[in-house]
Amino acid sequence: MKEIGSKLAVLIIVLVMLFLANLLFDATNESVFGDQQNESEPLLYEETIRHDQLEDNVLPEFGDFEIEESVAPDSLAVIDFGSEPLAAGVRDLLERNYNAIGVNFAGHYSVVAWSCGSDCQSSAIIDTRSGEVIVYGLISRYGLSFSPTSRLLINNIRPETNGTSTNVISTDYYVLTENKALELVAKEVNGEDLLRGCIRATTTARNFLTNEITSYSTPCHVPYGWEIIGN
Repeated sequence: MKEIGSKLAVLIIVLVMLFLANLLFDATNESVFGDQQNESEPLLYEETIRHDQLEDNVLPEFGDFEIEESVAPDSLAVIDFGSEPLAAGVRDLLERNYNAIGVNFAGHYSVVAWSCGSDCQSSAIIDTRSGEVIVYGLISRYGLSFSPTSRLLINNIRPETNGTSTNVISTDYYVLTENKALELVAKEVNGEDLLRGCIRATTTARNFLTNEITSYSTPCHVPYGWEIIGN
């Protein structure tokens, strides 16, 4: 009973954290995408990396997911906007930044970010070999941290606190999987990984900017900038 009570307490904290973060985001930001919507059936977020592959109470580091060798192309592929139609809404900005930045993530990917309002950044990840937009509408308040030699990407890390959050916004650790998806492997608040004590309960959420709807295995997996719309 004590263990169940502890897990319920963690779940309540997570739900309150997400609610407050969504209120903060909604009150201070304006979408740059207007009425663009994606009202298709919810996608199911799948976990392929087990949390027990990471040591207890140790947050992931770039070296944990280092790529074996760089496979960057000799020249950047043209962005394939057919792979993510919503990206066409910021075509000029995306093309300009993509061509200026080049490869900066996981061997042959390009992370491109732009402002989506006050204290808001939106990002896309593009495969520089094929031009495919593999991730779009990744929302951040404090920015992203990533490396051209690692598959780890960190969202909302704040240098002034050495990566430890001091408010309701968590620092989220993602890993790029073989199927070109970002998988959440740790969610840190005040030095604690919330994923380790989160009760599994299918949670559906909507992206504030793109209106994409996805179902997650726990409320802890809901990304920053997404609003919980049902369970």
